[in-house]
Amino acid sequence: VVTSAGSIFSWPLKVFGRSAPVIKFFTLTLTMEPPRPITFCEYSTTLYTDYKAFYEIYNPSNYTNMVVCWNKLYPRDLVAAFPFPHGRIHEDEYFSPRILANSKNVVFIEYPLYFYVQRPNSIMNRPLTKKSLDKLTSLAENVTYFKEINQPEKSIRENIRLLDYSISFCITFRTQTETELENQVRAIFFNAYRSLNKKVLSVRKRIKYTFFYRFYPLFLWQEIHLKKLKRILKH
Repeated sequence: VVTSAGSIFSWPLKVFGRSAPVIKFFTLTLTMEPPRPITFCEYSTTLYTDYKAFYEIYNPSNYTNMVVCWNKLYPRDLVAAFPFPHGRIHEDEYFSPRILANSKNVVFIEYPLYFYVQRPNSIMNRPLTKKSLDKLTSLAENVTYFKEINQPEKSIRENIRLLDYSISFCITFRTQTETELENQVRAIFFNAYRSLNKKVLSVRKRIKYTFFYRFYPLFLWQEIHLKKLKRILKH
């Protein structure tokens, strides 16, 4: 159902599994018209093997597609192993990395089979609040989870995501004058930064995180004012 309150985004569908069958997909069109026979179709597909789909989370052009959980089909037993945290928002950040890390093969169907209504007051489109810190909680738990199952490289990648989102949240909370929330996120960043082996970072990341850690007020000032300057120049 589409209302005037939102716009529609259509997304391709992913099929998760531990085996790699040839995927042929039945589609079902939802309309107000009388039912019609289901049409059997073949769509082009991309197969991610050997747990490689996990690393697409870190591909900026594919991040959203991989992290959101509503555009995928899962084996029941796989979902049962990773229940959603109760009462948390941004639970995709907790759920999807674990699912992807435990899915040897992922089939990507290159066709929009799912429609997502975007509303201006949704979780994704409203300003950050205290509840938004659930995202950072999920990422921090992922860091610990991958350490515990002896996958340090994945733990490091999630730690880097935690650091990047913490910086972004601090900038936003500063512009919203949410000092208490800003300080909470700053503490999350500092803990994550101290626990990370800096040698694994790229030079660019190392400079950025060190600048944020050692010259916090200056970092925020230049980030906020550069954004303002960019907006002025754009207009």
